[in-house]
Amino acid sequence: MEVRRLMATVFTILTPSVLGHIFTLRFVYY
Repeated sequence: MEVRRLMATVFTILTPSVLGHIFTLRFVYY
């Protein structure tokens, strides 16, 4: 079962991207 590893990898890659997106949106709109 590599599902957990795959999810961990996706989570590790997506989290900084999402946080950067939110930070950028906050910086632009506020």
